[in-house]
Amino acid sequence: MHITSILLLLLTTIVVSHGSIFLRSKAEAFSAFKFFHAYVQTQFSSKIKTLHSDNKGEYTSHLFQEFLQENGILSQRSCPSTPQQNGVAERKNRHLLDVVRTIMLNSFVPSHFWCKALSTVVHLINRLPSQVLNNDSPFLRLFGKPPNYSTLRTFGCVCYVHLQPPERTKLTAQSVKCAFLGYSAH
Repeated sequence: MHITSILLLLLTTIVVSHGSIFLRSKAEAFSAFKFFHAYVQTQFSSKIKTLHSDNKGEYTSHLFQEFLQENGILSQRSCPSTPQQNGVAERKNRHLLDVVRTIMLNSFVPSHFWCKALSTVVHLINRLPSQVLNNDSPFLRLFGKPPNYSTLRTFGCVCYVHLQPPERTKLTAQSVKCAFLGYSAH
């Protein structure tokens, strides 16, 4: 499979195949992209051909552009202050935020867990059939096998975490009650 382009989604997040890289500031976009570039090459033996982005400074720095040129990655940018030219990315942003808002409101989880909610949404969307992919899931297209739906849980639901022997005794609880806040990246 060849990855022909990537969209940097949400100004502070790069959404990847099975998780998200959360950035503290836009200035971290370059280092996150370098990580993602290496990840794509090593994990999928594939190359990024094109980077579509808005014309914001985090994508247009000299170092970022030099890195793209050295790696043969085309840089395609929209005109400044024209989000309508980034239609796909803007629609994906809206879709992600709509679903995050929905699961946050439904679960009654405090708003400071929005990163966990977004990671969960990305996990779910990547496992759902997509009309764009002829009803295949992104997961199936990327890994060549269908996703395992048996591990899906409701965001914010009650779950119990088994305590390891050093954390418990024969007479204490064997698990602790928690709230489910997402999936492991691995």
